[in-house]
Amino acid sequence: MRIRRKMLLGFGVAFALLGIVLVWAIANLVSLGRASDAILRENYRSIQAAEKMLQAIGRQDEATREGILGLDVHSMTRFREEEGRFFQSLAEAKDNITIEDETGVLVRLEEEYLGFLEQVGLLVAKESAGQSDVIRAYQETVRPSVERVSQACQDLRTLNEEFMVSASTSAGRLATRAIWSTLAVGLVALVLGVGFSMGFSRRVVRPIGELTQATTRLTEGHYEVRVPSWGGDEIGLLAQGFNVMAEKLGAFHNMNLKRLLAEQRKTEAVLRSISDGTIVLDAEYRIASMNPAAAALFRVDMSDALNRHVLEIVRDRRLFDCVKEQSEWTDSPKVQDEERVFAVEREDEVRYYLYDARPVKADDGSAVGIVLVFRDITRFQELDRMKSDFVMAASHELRTPMTGIEMSLGLLDEKLRHTIPPDQRQLLEAAQEDVARLKALISDLLDLSRLESGRIELQFVRVVLRPLFERVIEIFSGQVRERSIELTCEVPEQVPPVRADPNKIAWVLSNLVSNALRYVRDGGRVGVSAELAGAWIHVHVADNGKGIPEEYHARVFDKFFQVQGGPGTGGTGLGLAISKEIVRAHRGAIWVDSTPGEGSTFTFTLPAWNSESGEEA
Repeated sequence: MRIRRKMLLGFGVAFALLGIVLVWAIANLVSLGRASDAILRENYRSIQAAEKMLQAIGRQDEATREGILGLDVHSMTRFREEEGRFFQSLAEAKDNITIEDETGVLVRLEEEYLGFLEQVGLLVAKESAGQSDVIRAYQETVRPSVERVSQACQDLRTLNEEFMVSASTSAGRLATRAIWSTLAVGLVALVLGVGFSMGFSRRVVRPIGELTQATTRLTEGHYEVRVPSWGGDEIGLLAQGFNVMAEKLGAFHNMNLKRLLAEQRKTEAVLRSISDGTIVLDAEYRIASMNPAAAALFRVDMSDALNRHVLEIVRDRRLFDCVKEQSEWTDSPKVQDEERVFAVEREDEVRYYLYDARPVKADDGSAVGIVLVFRDITRFQELDRMKSDFVMAASHELRTPMTGIEMSLGLLDEKLRHTIPPDQRQLLEAAQEDVARLKALISDLLDLSRLESGRIELQFVRVVLRPLFERVIEIFSGQVRERSIELTCEVPEQVPPVRADPNKIAWVLSNLVSNALRYVRDGGRVGVSAELAGAWIHVHVADNGKGIPEEYHARVFDKFFQVQGGPGTGGTGLGLAISKEIVRAHRGAIWVDSTPGEGSTFTFTLPAWNSESGEEA
């Protein structure tokens, strides 16, 4: 007989015996489970009956108190309904007696309940007779009777619960004995099979086990592990391949480790060499690295700052919220430069830093960290302040002589218009136009300087947008009709009023609409609209003009900036800068979305009235 057939025969007999034993054990366990389940189910019915009786006696007690106190005229009706439920539950308990001591508890329970009904009857009779001591009689007779009935119900429940626990324990012990006996018989049946297969299985399993242990150690980083070769069979070839793999993995690990250490040192050197304060955060805004400039800025030790939340170092909630917004917001509006200025007060000076947050993304696009850079702009802030002061002083000083020049040119025009030659009259008109343009420029410079310095006070009121839009559109009605331009206004009904200075917002809208009309062709389209976005109202001024190239989007709000190739209608280049300052004074933001050849959309935000003042729109 072949070895394969002998092995099959030996294993077949052993498994047949084992199958018989298992079938017998399963049958016994199923029978035991059914019996235990029946016992537990019957006891559970008694527990449910006890719970229902407890609830019924409680509601009867409550109805009795309300009846004697006169709180409910239907209390006795409720009392009788609960009495019926109590007797129904008591009958269920009597029909389900499974414990020897349960009969005595039920008899005592019934007697106590009948006594309770008797005491309630006497109490009701006293109350009907108008006796004044019904409350004291309730406390002395009815209440103790309620407690005795409740205690009897609890005894019934406890008795069944203890019996259930005891039955469960007994069933568990019986099941344990059945299992052990089954295992014993099964072991006897398996002896022949185990003895027959011991030699063969040992030869096969031992090298596989060693390979498994070696693989586990290899995954833990022990690349020096090796396994012996067991000849030229499949397992021996597998062992040889494993040894070659472990050797190559060890060499690769050492090479990568050296490379990582070199890159880490290089990164640390680059960070130290950067003069701007730099902080590297992980995805949970904890500090992973920082350079000496950042440590000096926040006066912390670099080693102590690692793994701490960035708020513990910067201690500025507004800065942290701005960093989160800047690192997570991929669409407009972007965080404005003015909102990213961080002031640090020292003993005798104030330093200003412009911070910038950029997310670090993995190959799949998920954010794995943030790089936060603080650039010292104190010198630029001082220069900007000095420039603004100079512009304001110069504009103020130029306004008076310009007014005088304008008046002089006006007088000359009135006296000499019909006497001077045409070429000289043209020079006079050109001078008047230049003076008017200079006065407009000086006025815009003064307004912009006041806005930047906060010297223009805003009168915040509740502003309904549609009448304001219509008033601004009416200003341009003549120009629109002359050029056949479609100028529309759209404000949905769900858009609430805003909290704003109506004159200043009208100024912003006029600047934006005027700017759009300069760039749109005759017969084109300009639209003014508004929409609700959370607690803010977004106001849009859109046109289908030539558009603005993307490289100019960030500069269109700068002072004196005009897009190259624009219409060049003689503007001062300050309209958008003034609009930006007005919107900022309203705590809003302004930005532009534009595609060359398709038009532009200028958007600014205003706070909704009810979100700021708490009043209804």
